[in-house]
Amino acid sequence: MNKSEIVNREQNLDIKKLLELFKQCQQEQSQLKDKDIILLAGPTGSGKSTTANYLLGSEMFIENIETCKVVEGQTYKIQTQVFNSNGKFSIGYSKQSETSTLQKACLQENYFLCDSPGFFDNRGAEIEIANAQSLNQFMQNCKSMKMIILVSYHELVAQRGQLFEDVFKLVHRILQKPEKEQFEKIIFLFTKFPQDKNVDAITKEILEFHDNVIKKENNYQSQIMKSFLNVILQQLNNNKEIIIVNPIDRNHQLLCQKIISHKSFSNPAEEFCFSVSESAKQKLQLYVEETKYIVKSQQQGNLYGNHVKNG
Repeated sequence: MNKSEIVNREQNLDIKKLLELFKQCQQEQSQLKDKDIILLAGPTGSGKSTTANYLLGSEMFIENIETCKVVEGQTYKIQTQVFNSNGKFSIGYSKQSETSTLQKACLQENYFLCDSPGFFDNRGAEIEIANAQSLNQFMQNCKSMKMIILVSYHELVAQRGQLFEDVFKLVHRILQKPEKEQFEKIIFLFTKFPQDKNVDAITKEILEFHDNVIKKENNYQSQIMKSFLNVILQQLNNNKEIIIVNPIDRNHQLLCQKIISHKSFSNPAEEFCFSVSESAKQKLQLYVEETKYIVKSQQQGNLYGNHVKNG
């Protein structure tokens, strides 16, 4: 195994980092065995950690911070207001997730609130692979699971509804049977909502995207997506008072009650299968193939050396 082969292989996949992540994830497993899990999911920046602290009853406050925004190649510093707290879950304000492994906290009795990376994660195959493995193991060990999917209103508007398709693809990928009955077990919450908007603004975005799906194509996949969107619309209509998360309204107990009373995934090991993206699969497969090649080359070199020595 020469130095250049090792370097090329490690650039493809950092196996040391992957093994360290596996070790960290493993340490969490025993503490959550036979627990009722409430799992927060959503794109980076959707407010998972903020929502977790809010649900735990942590004191929330508004803070002014300076961030950078790139427009046409130019970087500008801008002042923005964000929610912050001294809660258990660390909060980040960039497009990079702050969470490398699962964060957890006891919400009440047997219910544990968990914020896991891996959903829409943008920091490499190692974190994606480790967390897919970890989540599948959680599904085997936990008693039941409730899933909350968070959607940022800012991102929803910026992407003109495309965010719903991204969320749908994620749900379709991790559910063993992506159908209406399973979609209804998911709790959808909306974050980063302007004070001058209401639930009707979200409904409008969904209906516009719904109509675009119908116009674009009418196949099995689009029918499943329409069913998914209808479930979100139904929750918007039935839970107007709590579906929008306002971290400083001190109304967290009502939302907690609604979450706990919502139907659970009672057999998550059979209902979920957390896989990785094609990109991560390719990196892992390439690493395995390169390792096999290096080992085979090493063995052939040893055989040749022994043959020369014995000759």
